[in-house]
Amino acid sequence: MARPYLTISTISEYRLDNNKNDEHKNLKKEIVNLIMIFIFLYFNYNLNVLIFGNL
Repeated sequence: MARPYLTISTISEYRLDNNKNDEHKNLKKEIVNLIMIFIFLYFNYNLNVLIFGNL
């Protein structure tokens, strides 16, 4: 009787762990995207200042 309960509990725990890992991966991707956007905007602003600041 204890065997099926054990397998069901381990499967549900495994699923929970997988969901957590997916969420962490998505969060990391979003953070990296935000950082890339900020770097792009920063360099874009610097280029505009360099090019149009001399006029």
